[in-house]
Amino acid sequence: MFAAALYRSMGLNGSEGEDTWEGKNGALFVSVSVPRETLRCRSCRCRRVHLHEHRDRSWKAAPLGLTPVIVTMKTPRVKCLSCGCKTWHQPTFAEGQRQVTKEFKRCLEGWLSRLTIQDVVETFGVSWNTVCDLDLRRLKKLARPQLAGLKRLAIDENYLGKTHKYITVVLDLDTRAIVSVAKGRGQAALKGFFSRLKQAGAKIKAVATDMAGGYIAAVMTHLPKAKLVFDHFHVIKLKAHCTGLLNGYDEPIRVPARGCGPLEGINNKIGALQRRAYGYRNYEHLKQRLLTLHHTKFSLVG
Repeated sequence: MFAAALYRSMGLNGSEGEDTWEGKNGALFVSVSVPRETLRCRSCRCRRVHLHEHRDRSWKAAPLGLTPVIVTMKTPRVKCLSCGCKTWHQPTFAEGQRQVTKEFKRCLEGWLSRLTIQDVVETFGVSWNTVCDLDLRRLKKLARPQLAGLKRLAIDENYLGKTHKYITVVLDLDTRAIVSVAKGRGQAALKGFFSRLKQAGAKIKAVATDMAGGYIAAVMTHLPKAKLVFDHFHVIKLKAHCTGLLNGYDEPIRVPARGCGPLEGINNKIGALQRRAYGYRNYEHLKQRLLTLHHTKFSLVG
């Protein structure tokens, strides 16, 4: 009873426990087998199969405390007596050729919402590529802000180094969520976002940018009715460099309290995220990470 409950908690449903032992490195090895009556042809799902051969496979399972757990199985290859296909048995507790169990995958995804990729790799002893793949799949499932509800935006560029170079980031000033990440900078980088914004029927009231000509032109072209707001820092900087240029301007320069301030804070978080993750090699992974930055449950500092 205890062993059966333990196997169920490990997600090893549909398998029979054979043996357990402790490895040289302190890991717990759990040997399981597949019941003969559950074997099927993976091509036609027929039960009339003949055992053809076996091969040893192993998977990392969720650890028991600080003890690593390895699941092993002599995976059978069956020949279908109906269609003649020879197929390898696929255990229900794993997916394809992945070397981690489904239960361990859910465990890793839970920790990835609280730890960085490097932290998970070092804590659980899983390869970087495996963790990155799981994190990318997890990020794609997270909720995103609806474009139709956007009212006030902030646009800025961010330099991510030699690998990804410049990206253009669009922030929802009301929810502080990133709603668009695109390669490059200037008007061309915003074309796709403004197209999606138009299709969503968003009613944008104001857009805050720095004084880059490309962003100004993009906003005036695609959002002619929206108020264009310059970031207070850049206005003061321009005034300091052009003494007397704005002194004769009769109308006051109206700059909202927010401006691009929140986006500058986001840029700082992006830099901290890059440093903690030792850089994101895959651009799609980086993009999904930024679009879900508002879901982050750990502190992004220094």
